[in-house]
Amino acid sequence: IDLARTNKGGLNFSGAGVGSLGHLAAELFKSVTKAPMEHVAYKGGGPAISALIGNEVHFYFSTLPAALVQTRAGRLRALGVTSSKRSAAAPQVPTIAEQGFPGFEVVGWVGMFAPAATPASAINLLNGNMNKVLKLPEIKERLLTDGMEPAGGTPKDFATQVGQDLRKWNAVVKQAGVKPE
Repeated sequence: IDLARTNKGGLNFSGAGVGSLGHLAAELFKSVTKAPMEHVAYKGGGPAISALIGNEVHFYFSTLPAALVQTRAGRLRALGVTSSKRSAAAPQVPTIAEQGFPGFEVVGWVGMFAPAATPASAINLLNGNMNKVLKLPEIKERLLTDGMEPAGGTPKDFATQVGQDLRKWNAVVKQAGVKPE
């Protein structure tokens, strides 16, 4: 943050495309820190992380699984995780909130969707089976090793999460003036 404020022109950050979670996370970080930062869009996460490794940009908000590969190989240094608690896959990396930005949280998730007209019985069957799979020790261990934390839950919980995230990211998009490309 100090570097962004003292570096002529601020800092630039890569993103896996306009409107990607990494792009929006950096825009949120920019608004919270009030430091000058500019987005450089790349065509996907691979090129965005390669740009950071190649010193084309100053920083990148990456998914943890992709970043862990590069940090374990010594090509990148993790500065902070965006979740509200430290990751089990990288417990030595502090959260952004711990570093002076309480409440800063960006969590990516993977969810299952179905057509709106899908019967509740089918939704409940799929949900129950998915929750069982996420509790299997070999699945849970693999996900944790890769930096993902299986959550599971109910369809209602997931709908609430989706709604909260839509409101949050709509506000970030408006404030940052992000335009779709």
